[in-house]
This record gives sequence, structure tokens and C-alpha cells, in this order.
Amino acid sequence: MPDSFTVADLRRRQAHHRLGSFESTSERRAPASGTATAKTTFPWQAYVHSRGADPEHAFRWTYHFAWGLDDIATVFARMWEQIDGPHSVGCLWNDDLQGSLLRHREYGFSPVTSARGHTLTDLGPYTEPAVDFVAQVGRMREHGVDIVTSAATAIDLALFHQQARQAGVRPRLITCSRWLTHPHTHTTTAPGVHDELADARVATLVYWSPNHPYHSGLDGTTCAELTHAYQRDTGETWLQPLGPAYALVVIAHHALTIADDPTDHAPIAHALARTTLSTITGTLDWKRAPPPPHPQHRAPRPGRRTPWPERPRQPPADPDPVVEVW
Repeated sequence: MPDSFTVADLRRRQAHHRLGSFESTSERRAPASGTATAKTTFPWQAYVHSRGADPEHAFRWTYHFAWGLDDIATVFARMWEQIDGPHSVGCLWNDDLQGSLLRHREYGFSPVTSARGHTLTDLGPYTEPAVDFVAQVGRMREHGVDIVTSAATAIDLALFHQQARQAGVRPRLITCSRWLTHPHTHTTTAPGVHDELADARVATLVYWSPNHPYHSGLDGTTCAELTHAYQRDTGETWLQPLGPAYALVVIAHHALTIADDPTDHAPIAHALARTTLSTITGTLDWKRAPPPPHPQHRAPRPGRRTPWPERPRQPPADPDPVVEVW
């Protein structure tokens, strides 16, 4: 276990993806140009609120399948409840769009967790990459917090845990929805990070794995087969976004195949709006949505819970529930 991280260590990092700027230029321009887009991986609230809309707003050109922050909150609350309960849970959230969504009184974590009897204690916003978490550790001690929930990068989470451990307030459990699930936070080369986190009692959700029972409607590829092919061809360990990313390709193929005119934006959007498709992430049914000309589609997928050091490369043998579509 490392004794300390320096600021220089923290800044020798690979470029990381910030939720506040997750949309590419082409995605931001898509609605204005009348281009149908299919998206996944991030909670649907991020796409809706980053455009200044509310959940009831219908976008004509945008099609999204993923879970919501409410789904993540439910999975995490079930983990907390395995350690007695109810709990005062410390929230280690950044000062970007990500943190503001998680803090949202109506669409964030609070409605779900409060209904289950838990109290959320905001440990205070921080800017990524963080230099220190002295203030957050102090609030953790002040409020008697022994469970922490976060969406931090590997480097920031390791720094927080190190400083909490050194202050004698090491969390009994940390639930984190970002680290372990995305390549940019998993593969950091900053020294000591993974050693620190291996001892940190971190749990996350598993929304896709080789053990999930789904298959591609395009060619029948199973989750296990996709994982094997990816690792064989790249030499890299699989990570959870692999499944949804592959599903996007299949969805694009399907939409272009059934569209009345695959060279025209509107027929492609209409094809997506009437899509019911078996994918490697489960069955997507985008017919269950407001009718054209404003079809907004969201397909949440609740995840399972898995603790470190089990990690996604060794997922639970029993699969997730079937995809929920609404």
C-alpha cells in the first residue's frame, strides 16, 4: 500500500473523460442538422439535462438506451443495506455536470435513497483532478459517515481513500459508479493508485459482462463470444462499455437496413422509432415511446452489484434481470 501521493503524481495521468463534456461536436450538432443519433453508456439524465431540457421533453432525433441515476441509486442502496442500516452516506461528487445531476433533488440519488431510509451527506464538491480531500474527510468525520458513494476517477478515489485512511476514518464501504466501468479510469498509470484501491472496499455495479445471457440479433454473437474475440484481437481486458458499444453498431445496421431511404435523415429516425431488436445488451423496444415527430426513447438497464477485487473480469455467475424498457 502506498504511503502518499504527490501532486506531481496526480497530474501525471492520462487524459480522462469528464461527464460535463461527454458529447462530441457531431453529437451536439446532430439535432440542429436533423441527424438521427443513437447513444448509450451514460445515464439518460445526463443527455436530457445537458441540453437544458426536462425528462418530459421529447427530442426528435435522439435515441438513447441505458440506465438512469435512479437505477444506480437503487443498486447502491441495496449494497449499503447489507451493512446494517439505514445509513448516513457521504457523497463524494465533483463540481461538474456529473455532480450537479447526482445532487439534483428530483432526478438525482436523494429521492431513491431517502425513500429507503438513508440520509445523504454531501462531503463537498471538488474539481477534477483533485489536489486533496482534506475538507471532505473532515466532513466525513464530523457527520459520522462510514459509507461513501462516489463517481470519481481512479486517481481521485485513491487519493480520497488514502487521506481518509490516514485520518482514521476509513469507510466501511465505497460504492462507485465510474471507476472500473470505463477504460479511461481503469487503465491509469499513476503510481500506487490500484494498490490503494485494492484495499479500499470498493463496490460497483455490473451492467454488462461475458456472463450475461444476451446475444446479437445481427449474427447471434453471445456476450462470451464478443469478450473472447475482443481480448484475442486487442490483447486488452474487457470492460463493461464493450457490450453497449457493440450494440450501437448493430442498431445502426438495423436502422439503415429497415429505413425506407437510408440516405435520408428522417426515414432513419423513423426506423429507430419503430425498432424492437435483440442486442447483446438485451432486448430494446423503442416503440414504447411518444409518437413521432418527437420520439424520445430511453431504455434503462439496472445493474448488478459486485465488490472489489472481484472486478468485471470475474463477474457474478448469475445474470442481470432482463432489460427494462420505458
